[in-house]
Amino acid sequence: MTSEAPQKECLALVFLPGRELSRFPDQMARFDFLRRHYRVSTVLSSAGTGVAGIRRTDIIAQKNPLLFSLQAAWKLLWARRDYDFIYVIGLPAVTTFAFYRPACPIVAYAPTHFEQSYGPERRRPFKLGAWLKLSTFLRGLARVDSVMAISRQLAALYTGRTPRVSLIPMGVDLGLYRACAPAASADGRLHIVYPGSGGEGRGLDLIVACARRLVAEGVPATFHLVGCEDPVLERALAAEPALAQAIRVYAPMPYAEVVRLYGQMQAGVSLLAGNPFYSASPPQKIFEYMAAGLPVLCNDLVTHTDYVGDNAVVVHWSADALFDGVRRLHAQYPAFLAAAAAQRARLDDYAHTTVERRFVDELEIDLH
Repeated sequence: MTSEAPQKECLALVFLPGRELSRFPDQMARFDFLRRHYRVSTVLSSAGTGVAGIRRTDIIAQKNPLLFSLQAAWKLLWARRDYDFIYVIGLPAVTTFAFYRPACPIVAYAPTHFEQSYGPERRRPFKLGAWLKLSTFLRGLARVDSVMAISRQLAALYTGRTPRVSLIPMGVDLGLYRACAPAASADGRLHIVYPGSGGEGRGLDLIVACARRLVAEGVPATFHLVGCEDPVLERALAAEPALAQAIRVYAPMPYAEVVRLYGQMQAGVSLLAGNPFYSASPPQKIFEYMAAGLPVLCNDLVTHTDYVGDNAVVVHWSADALFDGVRRLHAQYPAFLAAAAAQRARLDDYAHTTVERRFVDELEIDLH
């Protein structure tokens, strides 16, 4: 880190329509890194992102990324303000630079495959608008000076589409989890946590089918699903009240409450379908599980297996395989708990302190 870094002025472009920045721990962390090391004097933000504490914040109340980017480009063009650099959080906002290219360096944070934002739209009946969004996004991406990717898969994806790509892994604040001390539960059950909204490809159908077998065969295990407002769960629990023995659903809760819940659990689960999106973007939750000292139950996808080791039970994508994994984790819990404790001690590469140093070092390369 250089001594002159704090004097550099940054504009942050944040596009998370309908979502608060604080709901995305890694995005929020990178925004905090910016504020600690640079003068973030202006934020152009989509409505609802909850960015506060900045002297000048311009809200663009637009959920459509193309229209958001048009307005953002107009604001940049009209203001003609000299910044040392622009940092983009919310990858679709890169489209802004298809319409206007400032003189300063532009750096984008890339936690996802760009098709996650634009690919599904091309399957809709009217495709012209979707192709326009994608083509303008790719034009804007080519004008960005640097992309910070969080996985080797994403780094490979963006290489050649933008002048420079750096690999800075997803981080986790290890200090938040120091109080977590997992142990075998007093009631003899295996309590398995999953924080997330659910949705297609997240394995909730596998969890429901697995829960049926847990109840039918008397396996003492319960999935604790935080913030999952998913029709699959609602229908299953309404039709089969007995599933409440193996599935407990919590309303969305603040991140600090989720961390406290980790301290009461015995394991964490992450299930992702093997599509191009999930095969490129590792889930934040597995780093949180490891930081909390929890054994991990996950499917055999590269964005799990690149990070977990013998602290994890890795299963195939099926309800029966998940059931067998739960039974194995329950039967061999002391061994997996010890492996999780060892993995927890080896997480320095993903600690926020390490990621922050790499973040600033990479930005300084872009700024010189």
